[in-house]
Amino acid sequence: MPAKYIKNILIEKPVISEVKILSEFMLSFSLKSSSKNYIVYTPTSSEYLVSSDVVTKAIEKGANLVICEPWCQITGEGYKTAENGHKISVYPLGTFIRKIMSNEEL
Repeated sequence: MPAKYIKNILIEKPVISEVKILSEFMLSFSLKSSSKNYIVYTPTSSEYLVSSDVVTKAIEKGANLVICEPWCQITGEGYKTAENGHKISVYPLGTFIRKIMSNEEL
């Protein structure tokens, strides 16, 4: 899912600020309620099965969130910690939007 698609959704949400596209499949944003910055990796259409390989790729690119298509399949790596302590969460787009709109922890 291209980053520009998610950017267009996020900029309409009142709880989001500073949405920036970093590359075709990466973007960053901040929550207005905190100063935390998120870097999002959006898997390509060929990465519809979000496995440890996709999560590892996202971590290597510096992401701290993976947001995938609503129809994607997330394997047991919905949450992973890399060797350097970097933690990452994986959400389908709808779940991600519900979490940010209700101010739930990402």
